[in-house]
Amino acid sequence: MHTLEALEGVIRLRLLNTEEKDEILKVETQEENQIIWGMCKSFNEGVREALNREFTVAIIVDSSRFKYPYHPRMEIRHKDRIVGEEVNEEKAAELRKEKTNIFLWDTFVIYFGNMPRGPAAREEMRLYYLARPFEILKNPTIIRDCVLGVPSMEGDARIKALLNAETGRPEIGTCLVGYNLSKAQ
Repeated sequence: MHTLEALEGVIRLRLLNTEEKDEILKVETQEENQIIWGMCKSFNEGVREALNREFTVAIIVDSSRFKYPYHPRMEIRHKDRIVGEEVNEEKAAELRKEKTNIFLWDTFVIYFGNMPRGPAAREEMRLYYLARPFEILKNPTIIRDCVLGVPSMEGDARIKALLNAETGRPEIGTCLVGYNLSKAQ
């Protein structure tokens, strides 16, 4: 916890208990039933993985000072097929040459050829907010499976309420860090 508290931009943090983890998961599950961008429902893999660890720390950050990239990485999937994803600028430039690729913004591409056909198949599409490894707590003798998840707007509000954080400034955000303790050999 001291390592997390010492990170630049961390305003407040707290280890969540089981009830708080369940409460955040309930909020995220409700959000996952909403249609995103008029395309599909979401699945917050990052938050779910963080909440599924032995220990989950809720963190309030000043995003203008917090160095770790806490914004969610995203992918749109239909079953095992990637329909859309974030790419780096170099790959985006290459993908722009293909007319079947549609960009929602500079570095998020939809592979139109991978879009499922028909309403039933499109119901199965999901926007995944991907889990990120959180290397800052990397210490294999003590900690393992460390992951960072970024909550939805409703999850963000719930975490801020749990930690009594201000909500009026747009640069104040939240994230969850989950980890397991390494088992003694």
